[in-house]
Amino acid sequence: MTIVRTVSVLSCLALLAGCDSDSSLCSNVASPCVAFPSGTSEKDIAAAFAQAKASTTLIFDSGTFQFTNTLNLAGVSGVTVKGQGMDKTVLDFKGQKAGADGILA
Repeated sequence: MTIVRTVSVLSCLALLAGCDSDSSLCSNVASPCVAFPSGTSEKDIAAAFAQAKASTTLIFDSGTFQFTNTLNLAGVSGVTVKGQGMDKTVLDFKGQKAGADGILA
């Protein structure tokens, strides 16, 4: 339940921000933006979350992204996590082995 609520809150906040990058995922969104195309590894996603600066948008492509660890955004303000829609982008933490939260923010 906590993970779903955390992602839902962040998804609602995503409507207020945007990004700009070489990726089509970041088109029409103000920078800075980090895009995660389908197939992006958990390691790369976790690194981007850990290095996110204030006002960054982290945007996921359609598909299911599986995680075994918490994604950490602690201490960073104004970060937006965005997907392609409720039935299109899934952040799946059911196989999580480390951490108590899906996304720590």
